[in-house]
Amino acid sequence: MRRKFVIGMILFSLSLLVLSGCSTPEATAEPTEAPPEAPIEESGGLSDEPVTLTFWWEGAAVGNLEVFQKSFDRFMEMHPNVTIETVAIPFEDMLRTFPLALDAGTGPDISMSLPLESTTYPAAQAGHLLELTAIGEERGWWDKYDMKAIEFDNRALDGIYGVPYEWTAVGVFYNTEVFSDLGLEPPDTLEEFEAIMETIKQAGITPVSVGGKDGWPLVHVWQQLVFTNVEYDTLRALEDRDPTQSYENEGLIEAANKVVEWFEAGYLDPNLLSTGFTDANDLFINGGTAMNIGGTWVQQDFRNAPFEVRFFPVPPMRTDIPLHLGGFNPANDIVIVKESPNVDWAIELMDFLLSEENMTLWWENGFLVPYTFDEIPPGKDQLQADLYTTMQANGPGHFITVAAPETNQLIWANMQEIVAQTKSPEEAFAEVQELYISEVSP
Repeated sequence: MRRKFVIGMILFSLSLLVLSGCSTPEATAEPTEAPPEAPIEESGGLSDEPVTLTFWWEGAAVGNLEVFQKSFDRFMEMHPNVTIETVAIPFEDMLRTFPLALDAGTGPDISMSLPLESTTYPAAQAGHLLELTAIGEERGWWDKYDMKAIEFDNRALDGIYGVPYEWTAVGVFYNTEVFSDLGLEPPDTLEEFEAIMETIKQAGITPVSVGGKDGWPLVHVWQQLVFTNVEYDTLRALEDRDPTQSYENEGLIEAANKVVEWFEAGYLDPNLLSTGFTDANDLFINGGTAMNIGGTWVQQDFRNAPFEVRFFPVPPMRTDIPLHLGGFNPANDIVIVKESPNVDWAIELMDFLLSEENMTLWWENGFLVPYTFDEIPPGKDQLQADLYTTMQANGPGHFITVAAPETNQLIWANMQEIVAQTKSPEEAFAEVQELYISEVSP
């Protein structure tokens, strides 16, 4: 079977391979000579010999990977000598495994990469990623691509190393059947949102599912409130690692207290600290909750629910600051590993992924691609329209928890402790600030 679809629950053995510098037959071998730096001018110059391209995927969103697989299948039809092998790796393991694999020479040929400080920035700084500016200019990649997305994800780098494949946003996905049965409409104010959650709870349904066991989905609930309670410039400075900024910010602490308030009121899944990301999504899909606060990367999975899913933003805590949507920014990057022995074919695959043919495929499958169409193709459904409308009404936001990797991990853990009430928000964010300063001002 030409297509190999490898789900990366092989992380223990993969970690051993990374640390030992060995490789499996399917893994990328260490190169014996430097890969070509210049772009391949014509696909006719590519070898017809069989080649396997390894693509690593941050494996939280299975539905999105299925859309990528459609692209890979199309590319393999166009190039019968090419096999694309996909390895899906859970989010936390990707943060750890990707840099280790690149350092050991056992990484992929082309990969999804978490933006900015998570993986793209350190991998580029370490010299492991192919700089794409000239290649993209020659091949016309930047002619129709939304350069705001490119600049956002590469702003800390001298050049273009990662290409974000879609705009993302975080907000509230909701079960339209529950809302219809209870006579509910999407809220405009935080008071209305809390009244909706109370009505749903009184109907015997858990209002919101949260994968708090994994940490970062719980942080998304907090961060949506943060973006309506803290000035944008402050949040942008935190994400840009400004040492003059502080996580001991009253607005951040107020947002954390609001999460605790919701948890104690029964608005959030009472088992959220023992419920993982996937289980929380399944709970919503299976009708166990009326809403899920999550990101657009789960929209493909939510389309498999037996009811129509729609979307609205978390209403603001403060109405005196401009509306910004937490997490409304470019999604994960696609990067090419510079040391790959198949770098020419990786460039060719990137060329196809950024083509109008593929951008149309992604748009029609619900991705909010940062691409300028001469004529916008038909969208997928009302959920995509909700997301697009929400983005138009809100300014772009950030994932402030990608500011510094160790700080990021501590925020995840401390939000769990805040909800469990083993730490106060004041104690938790004092710890976060101390670590943040040590990371950004060593």
